[in-house]
Amino acid sequence: MKGDSNPFSETGIWNVAAEFSTDVLMKHIQGIDTCLTVAEMGAGDINQNISLSENDLKENRILGLVWFHKHLSQLISNTKFAVKKNKDNETLEELHQSLEDIKKYLDATSYRKINQATNQSYLEINEKLFKYVFNMILEIKEKVYPILHKNDILYRYVEQYDPKAMKKAYMDSMSGVID
Repeated sequence: MKGDSNPFSETGIWNVAAEFSTDVLMKHIQGIDTCLTVAEMGAGDINQNISLSENDLKENRILGLVWFHKHLSQLISNTKFAVKKNKDNETLEELHQSLEDIKKYLDATSYRKINQATNQSYLEINEKLFKYVFNMILEIKEKVYPILHKNDILYRYVEQYDPKAMKKAYMDSMSGVID
């Protein structure tokens, strides 16, 4: 029925592409950007960075790395079905497998130490391994986005509409009919 608030009432077809893109894909894309910053800096913005202790910043960097990995893995999982080109699909599978391989190193990027005098536990980051894992995930991200773009998942190519050119083409095509 016309005017019905149900968007599926006229066609009977459930197309949830817009909701899927917004709720699922964009959540992970935004998460990737946020977690990348947190993994590098320990906080999402400078005000947080200033107010947090060194130990909290380290904790956040580790969590940022883990969630950076998780969001990228989920993004690949949620988009593989929409990739049309076989070669791109194979590449996404390989990149997803690389992320799975990297997963086992996430725990080794940090360890706990105890200050014997205060009996306080604090976090240490194995910076060399952390940077290696971070860069590996970043390289995968930089390979994934162009594939998603090329397959119209991130940005859809829309041909530009030029009304003057369209009118001219129409008039040219009609010139033989009207004469």
